[in-house]
Amino acid sequence: MIMLGPPGPHFTCHRGLDGAFEQWKMATTNRNWYPNVGGTSSASLELIAPYVKGGMDEFRDYKYVPGLRSDDPADLILMYVRQASRRKWHGDSKWFRAEKRWVVLNPPTADGEGDRWSEIAEWIPHDEFTNRLAQTLRYLRQHDRPHWQVAEEEHENFWNH
Repeated sequence: MIMLGPPGPHFTCHRGLDGAFEQWKMATTNRNWYPNVGGTSSASLELIAPYVKGGMDEFRDYKYVPGLRSDDPADLILMYVRQASRRKWHGDSKWFRAEKRWVVLNPPTADGEGDRWSEIAEWIPHDEFTNRLAQTLRYLRQHDRPHWQVAEEEHENFWNH
């Protein structure tokens, strides 16, 4: 059997995902908010799917945290890959000796000029992932974001299985 790529989750280009979110925000005049359909990951991503080649299939190994805005802190988690991976991104060719870590996408931030500058994705250890996901869910609750209870339950259920 010939392996065409590394084992593990399916990755989509993170810059492409970021662009899809930005296109959706412009098309909906929803410039600050990321999609939030009842606080659920998959229903919210369905709004972004038309802007990604491959549609919903491109999100099959991702979880999305609804309720964030573009101006939220960059250390929160917007999306994450459903399992730890030896790869950092979709084109990573040095995966075979790496330890498994979590790939997370951050809400991109802006500098004083309004230019986007933050790193879109990170490859972080397990402890940092769990802390930042908990921090993100706490942030949604503390800022009373729409449907924060549903988002919190979905991600805690994922994490506890």
